[in-house]
Amino acid sequence: MCGRYGGPREAEVHAGFLDVTSPFSLLSPPRDYRPTDLAPVYVKNREGQIVLKEMRWWFVPATYTGALKDWKATTFNARLEEVATKPTFKRAWDLRHRVIVPAGHYYEWTGPAGAKTQWQVRPSGHQPLAFAGLWDHAQTEEGSVLSFAILTREPGPAMQRLHPREPVVIEPHDWQAWLDGADVPCLSQPWDERAFTVQAA
Repeated sequence: MCGRYGGPREAEVHAGFLDVTSPFSLLSPPRDYRPTDLAPVYVKNREGQIVLKEMRWWFVPATYTGALKDWKATTFNARLEEVATKPTFKRAWDLRHRVIVPAGHYYEWTGPAGAKTQWQVRPSGHQPLAFAGLWDHAQTEEGSVLSFAILTREPGPAMQRLHPREPVVIEPHDWQAWLDGADVPCLSQPWDERAFTVQAA
């Protein structure tokens, strides 16, 4: 998956599928998010309530205490196949530090360097789009940092023409279960090819 996605137009559309404590924060106007940006995610707070919270899109584990600029690992995405065993993510996975990342679309690029085509991938129906993610809380030299990574998986044949990975898209009926820490079936199942559309951006 490439490192850019577009935010949804309205938080209420996503919140309608979650047990969100009202009132909740509204999203800022739609924009594209890139790694290290602060981006809104749905997460459970200490009281067990689902809230909309801004976090840094580039995962920094709780075990890291150095300068943020010195965290060099590429961790804005996390491979689903490795997340339960890779030291960077294992603690957050075991603690079920989960987020739902609301989105409107995401981007991929194909072609030779200097002449790449940008593609926008979005749902083909009326269901809102969201990715499964992990979060953690690190105390760095700059202070407290809340951050997250988007989970990725092997794509289906159509998506493979764009990129060898795709974000773990969770259907709305599974969002609450994911945040509750329940086992969500078929996380590794590629996004159904009828469920998305691709067009030049």
